Amino acid sequence: MPGRRRGRVTGETELVGAVRQVAAAVRAGATVERAWSAVGVGTVHGVPRRADLVALRATPGALAGVRAAARLTARSGAPPAPALEAVADALDADAELDARRRAALAGPAASARVLGALPAIGPLLGLAIGADPFGVLLDGRLGTMLLVAGGVLAAAGRGWSRALLGAARAVASEAPTGRRPRIPGGRAARLRGRATDEREPEVGVALLLELLAAAHTAGASVPDALRAVGSAAGGSRGEGLVRAATLLGMGAEWSEAWVAAPAELSAVSDGLRPAWQDGTPPAGLLHAAADRRRRARVADATEAAGRLGVRLLLPLGLCHLPAFVLVGLMPVLVSLARDTVAW
Repeated sequence: MPGRRRGRVTGETELVGAVRQVAAAVRAGATVERAWSAVGVGTVHGVPRRADLVALRATPGALAGVRAAARLTARSGAPPAPALEAVADALDADAELDARRRAALAGPAASARVLGALPAIGPLLGLAIGADPFGVLLDGRLGTMLLVAGGVLAAAGRGWSRALLGAARAVASEAPTGRRPRIPGGRAARLRGRATDEREPEVGVALLLELLAAAHTAGASVPDALRAVGSAAGGSRGEGLVRAATLLGMGAEWSEAWVAAPAELSAVSDGLRPAWQDGTPPAGLLHAAADRRRRARVADATEAAGRLGVRLLLPLGLCHLPAFVLVGLMPVLVSLARDTVAW
């Protein structure tokens, strides 16, 4: 696991470095295609190829953000360097966020692993003091019944603990909320829909805010920026931005335009409301909203880690400790009792 985490961090750093190099080359006068080619990434109509970004070990969310920024500049004519720099800054901030989330959950995760190892510790301790717990557990009678019952409890406790840990890790994630829309047309159509979702993952909300700020810096109005970023991002969040822009263009009130948007886009709606209603410059508002989004996710992860430490007491008391008694303690006592009687 530690190697996996180091690899992920290294991959994010490699991608961010490549994006910053492309932005610097574009500012120096290079074309977008030439700048991406210099870092080993091909392009199609100015958008970096997905396979080449995967070769840089880009995570799905980072990949989606980089391609969304490229599509935004290619379709809207906005300067590409500021958008790419915004993506790089957002990826750096997200990497720091992930590190803080992992640190918050490291203690409860270690506790979960220790709890899962409890039933195996008892027999080993029994061997250390001269007992024969495995002879009892494999006797085909009462000991084997203890082994089966303890194994069931240990497996249940391990699964329970993993479910609690997974739920805590998902609290501050950027995964979209709500059910995936049903795809009609049978199994083949569902598989095609699943493949489409895998090819175009959702862009993180904080990154959407940064892209909107880049679009406004380039001179786009609120509806135009929403439409451009939504079209570039795609997915349910992109569709929500495009729908809001369309309704605003038709004269809808601000709150009405966001009724059908995904719940996680409330950060976008709240961040842009003063710009639409009061004429406040939107770029600063969007940067501040992105920072608040990241801080809220860190706070959610910290709170989830605290709740996890308490909730782990349930599998401990109901599964792990009974399994430890059945598999780790009783066979040792039975073995010692048999040795005492035989002596």
